[in-house]
Amino acid sequence: MNKHVRLLASVLFIVIIVLAAAITRFNSDSAKSSVSSDEQPAVERIIDTSSDGIRIFKDSSGLTGIIDSSDRVIVYPEWNDIRFTQSSMCIAEKRIKSKLLYGCIDYEGNITVPFVYSSIEPVKFPTRTLYFAKSADNGSYAVYDQNFSPCFAETWRSFKTSGDNLTLSTENGSYLYAVKDDGLIFREATVDGFVMQKKFPYSFEVKKEKYLAKLTPQILETISRDIKKYVEFAFSGGTEFPELSESSQIETLFPNETGLSCSLKKLSDILVTHVSSDGDTIKAEVSLTVETDLNYTASGRPMQLHEKCRADLAFSGSSSADFQIVSVKFSNEKPNYPKAEPEGEQEE
Repeated sequence: MNKHVRLLASVLFIVIIVLAAAITRFNSDSAKSSVSSDEQPAVERIIDTSSDGIRIFKDSSGLTGIIDSSDRVIVYPEWNDIRFTQSSMCIAEKRIKSKLLYGCIDYEGNITVPFVYSSIEPVKFPTRTLYFAKSADNGSYAVYDQNFSPCFAETWRSFKTSGDNLTLSTENGSYLYAVKDDGLIFREATVDGFVMQKKFPYSFEVKKEKYLAKLTPQILETISRDIKKYVEFAFSGGTEFPELSESSQIETLFPNETGLSCSLKKLSDILVTHVSSDGDTIKAEVSLTVETDLNYTASGRPMQLHEKCRADLAFSGSSSADFQIVSVKFSNEKPNYPKAEPEGEQEE
């Protein structure tokens, strides 16, 4: 994904976060509107102290707030729990509409991460700490850096860590990142899928960092989606591949052969063979192999032939939204029919 699209995706994600934070903040302000600004709640117990003297406390009701180094209440005790982080923001817990939800606040009580999560947990890597926020709605994870800026514009089904490695998973793929001090480096990708109503599974990997530097999990899953659509189109007898531009060149298997029917037996050897960029446009080349049974008629007799055919697919687009297959060409122009037997050797 080019830098402009990445910026746009990040901005949209942040806008959503800000709107959610504003709604949560409104609910929070409404809850404490009956309390005079001159009131200073009693500090019953100090829970934690930051390096700059900011302290988390509990009041007599068991709720949590923050006082500064001068014992002035700077965050009113309306939170079930507050925890310091490595930044000037705190993870906070609050009961909202009978649910205990997590988000983040700053030292003035402003909501900086919306209260839409069932948990927010830090994970320490050798060079930095990331925060994983689990959605209370669907259980997916958002990933934040140490300053609580989102690392991705999307969420993830699950994650695993090992050393400086972070593996993020979606329903269709697994993506390995190296967590470094200056950012996350895309190291490996594995994408899975099915064709023909899940009769034929397939999988492909990408491990070349120079390719992954230009790709994203969303683009790789778009490639997988178009592979599925194309293979089902090629073997279903369709006459038109959907959602293509007029310049697209999509060939089916043996398009010039008549009286021939093909049935898919296996889809394998899917490889990303080249990735390049031209301005804002990303281009990718992919090869795959289909194994097929061919049924035809020769000398008035029904015949069957098993073939392996390689296809080369080209993709292009500036983002996952418009990335699509633009051409397909098979290396086999016609089946490898068996040579006809000489007339004298034909069975009587």
